[in-house]
Amino acid sequence: MKLTGLAVGVLADSKPQLLDLHRLLSALPHTLVASQVFSGESLSGLPQADVWLVQLDMDNPAAQTLLDAMDDANLPVIVADEDEAPTDTADPSQWPEVRRRERVRRLQTKLDLLIDQQPQKAKRATAVWVLAASTGGPEAVGQFLEALGHPPKQLALIYAQHINPSGHKSLVQMLRQRTELKICGTHQNQAIEAGCLYLVSPNQALDIVAPGRIAPKQQPWAGRFTPSINQVIAKVARVYGAQGGAVMFTGMGEDGARGCQLLHHLGGQVWMQTPASSAIDSMPRSVERLGCTRFAGNPRELAQALLRRLSRAEVSV
Repeated sequence: MKLTGLAVGVLADSKPQLLDLHRLLSALPHTLVASQVFSGESLSGLPQADVWLVQLDMDNPAAQTLLDAMDDANLPVIVADEDEAPTDTADPSQWPEVRRRERVRRLQTKLDLLIDQQPQKAKRATAVWVLAASTGGPEAVGQFLEALGHPPKQLALIYAQHINPSGHKSLVQMLRQRTELKICGTHQNQAIEAGCLYLVSPNQALDIVAPGRIAPKQQPWAGRFTPSINQVIAKVARVYGAQGGAVMFTGMGEDGARGCQLLHHLGGQVWMQTPASSAIDSMPRSVERLGCTRFAGNPRELAQALLRRLSRAEVSV
């Protein structure tokens, strides 16, 4: 069923700007769910909304950081149009009303386009797999995603990659080029939906809670690795059990091994990239030594095996 309205958040630099945006939105069949003056908030500090209507100083570094985070999280943003004098009427007394109608029309067009792009019904993922990697990971995971092609309809992936925060945006761009899955951030509270790949933030720790939600924490990851692969896999294991999985790709160190041991104990699948196909084989070998891996292959073979496994699961339902 097509959505008839959106939950809209409004963010502006001043109260008069907020009131102006409220008036525009009040003429349209959408719901105002949040309204606040911007004071340097991060994405995790904002309430949930389908789309944000903003009027911000684009020269403000804090505003640009927030907009970049919204873009990384695939959160729609509409920048409010400037209030310009109309050129199609010669009577200045009519300008305010003509301007208002034109701005409402443009806003309605943009919001209607977002409604058309909404999925008919978001479905919770019933199979959730963690892709875990460090050195050499982006290329290996990219190959895996390309081989996965059109993913099974019940699958969601959570990608935990050791990475410097400065490289996060480039990683998002790479993923968008190599997968049909929707790329989502982990900066806001959200359901884990089928058809999505959640790229774990290196800056902000998270919880995964039943029945299957990402709940960001207001604190950084504990420990020397960011993000902590052990913590991500353990959280998936506790919520999804036998419906969870983890693929240990190339990387240095042993981060992820303890989480994989828990996942295996709870009935989940632990797979690994073969050492021969890894740039650095420390991470896959760390789970191999624990005796909890059930399959090993190069990135393409891992993707093909996952497709076969989930296709059988679909048929048996």
